[in-house]
Amino acid sequence: MNSFLEISGIITGIIGVYLAIRLSPLCWIISIINVLIYCFLFWIEKLYADSLLQVLFCIISLYGWYQWTYNKELIIEKKVMYKTSYKEMILLCMLFLLSSFVLGYFLRIYTDASFPELDSTLTCGSLIAQYLQTKKKIQNWIIWILVDIVYVFLFINKGLYSTAALYALYCIMAIRGYKQWKAH
Repeated sequence: MNSFLEISGIITGIIGVYLAIRLSPLCWIISIINVLIYCFLFWIEKLYADSLLQVLFCIISLYGWYQWTYNKELIIEKKVMYKTSYKEMILLCMLFLLSSFVLGYFLRIYTDASFPELDSTLTCGSLIAQYLQTKKKIQNWIIWILVDIVYVFLFINKGLYSTAALYALYCIMAIRGYKQWKAH
């Protein structure tokens, strides 16, 4: 069953990222399917923060779909918002550090999570990247590149080799996404 879930997650994941690179609002619908699959898979593998991350991604994906479909500022000519303000970046960095620490502590004390601190750090970094993506901020791709590289090694360690390969591909796609959005 894990193989079926992993393959289904890989297929929907690749399609979703490809559509995000192309600035298609449909990426968010595919993302919802993808995150529900991975929520279940990560729970089975005792990656609880990553399982929780998928639930949050589902909520953020609904928000992203709404933003990319109904927010006139983001719809006009598939406009990419290039700059995140200095103030917003400082706030996001502080939020990242605090939430990573709190979630890591919680996972270490109250669960049998495999890698509580790493799991929480990757989870919080992913949430920030996803938030920036909903706002069409190009910095989302930079964060995804960094997060995806680390996820490759985590998934290899957990024996999720197909998912590790997927995240290596995500890293390549994130580089492509960054270049394509920058060219817009």
